[in-house]
Amino acid sequence: MTNLQVLLTVAVLAFGASTVSAEKLEVKCEYWHKRLGQLDDRTNRIDLDARTCNGQPCTISDTEFKWQEEAGRADLRIDRVAGEGTVSYLSDVIADQKNCKTIKTGR
Repeated sequence: MTNLQVLLTVAVLAFGASTVSAEKLEVKCEYWHKRLGQLDDRTNRIDLDARTCNGQPCTISDTEFKWQEEAGRADLRIDRVAGEGTVSYLSDVIADQKNCKTIKTGR
C-alpha cells in the first residue's frame, strides 16, 4: 500500500468510528404531577448527536433541553443549569421534573 492509501484508510476508519458512538445522556428526574403528587422517577434519554430527546426531535442548548411528545400535545423542558423542568399538556403545566441528575451513557 502506498502512503496515500494508508492515510485514506486511517481517515475512513476514524470517521466511521466517530459516527458509531454517539454522545448520549440520561437525565433522571423526580416526577411531580400537579394533582397526583410524586410519581415514579422519569428517565429522559438525550442523544446529543442526533438531537433527540426520548426519540423525538429536540432543541438542545447549553442551558436546556426542549421537545414535544404525544403527537405535539405535550411540551417538555429541562433546565440543565437548575436541574428542573416542566411537562405541559395542551399548554397547561401538569407536572414538574425536579432534582434532575445527568449521566453520560455514550462516547
